[in-house]
Amino acid sequence: MKSKIIYFLFFFFPMLMMTAQENGIKGTVISSDDGMPLPGATVIISGTNTSSVTDFDGNFSFPNVDSDAVLVVSFIGYAPQSISVKEQKTISITLKVDNNQLNEVVVTGYSKQKKTDITGAVAVVNMKDVMKQPEPNPIKALQGRIAGVKVSSDGSPSGGNTKVVIRGVGTLNNTDPLYVIDGMPTKSGMHELNPNDIETIQVLKDASSASIYGSRASNGVIIITTKKGKEGKMRINFSTYASFSDYSRKLDVLNANQFGQALWQANINDGLNPNNNNLRYQFDWSVNNNKPQLNKVLVPEYLDAQQTIKASNTDWYDAISQTGVANSYDLSVSNASDKGNYVFSLGYYGNEGVVKTTDFERISARMNSSYKYFDGK
Repeated sequence: MKSKIIYFLFFFFPMLMMTAQENGIKGTVISSDDGMPLPGATVIISGTNTSSVTDFDGNFSFPNVDSDAVLVVSFIGYAPQSISVKEQKTISITLKVDNNQLNEVVVTGYSKQKKTDITGAVAVVNMKDVMKQPEPNPIKALQGRIAGVKVSSDGSPSGGNTKVVIRGVGTLNNTDPLYVIDGMPTKSGMHELNPNDIETIQVLKDASSASIYGSRASNGVIIITTKKGKEGKMRINFSTYASFSDYSRKLDVLNANQFGQALWQANINDGLNPNNNNLRYQFDWSVNNNKPQLNKVLVPEYLDAQQTIKASNTDWYDAISQTGVANSYDLSVSNASDKGNYVFSLGYYGNEGVVKTTDFERISARMNSSYKYFDGK
């Protein structure tokens, strides 16, 4: 009897420990500004793909959460917050307003407004995140950073064939958006612009935001503002980087003998004589027990009657590809005062593509200055 009780306790207590390690949790997300619930806030269990969204009353729940889990809560206009569960079953989370996001100035073409005052669909790109991804075309680095914006590229070293579609295809003709650089509309390729010269990138996605530009803005507008000098001591910045690229996966290609085996098998499957082919391959083969059998592949010296194409074991991946190397060097000098500001920049970018003879080189220089004369009159 005692042994049965011991076995029962031996199996029962681990079950209690397992249930104690994983418990359900419920919580509420409210605003620190007015104490009201925040519907639509995102709650993620850190380190996992498990997430939840608060309902109309700001409530959320998870059926199974580890006692040492960390919840990451985020909401538009509020600073994200991380909360440790610590075996709590009910938790209340208060998010603080992120004034830096709400007070951010947005250029809408004819005016500058705070982000809190914008009613149209306007997206502001964080240039710090963009600069972490070295690209010859700054527009290519927008992929996956803005909702409703699709960016595609053919992988060329210059990034010149990068295509942008904002909120889907709206026409059978050109779907490129209108680019505006420092207030000047342009249709030039953005690969000609040095990414280090860009201060902000803003995307106007709806008709109300882009109406100032008329029919040219039917596919959306991308506004680019370049850097200007800042008050203080003269600043000299130098930055450089190098990157390497290669094929992530290459197909295994056939050599001349393996191609001959495939050619022989294809003719046998079609009921044709393998020796009657236009590549001058010859085969030593026989039929044993009504089954064709290949004995030897005779690879010709030349593949055509004019003897201009010589047979060889060429791996075309190795013949036309190489390790791509990109180098970038940027130097800028800037300063500003109450009378005006200036910035001067020089940039060099060179990229040897993964395909031989495909390369891109860009040398850029930019001078931007503004001064107030006659006491600003």
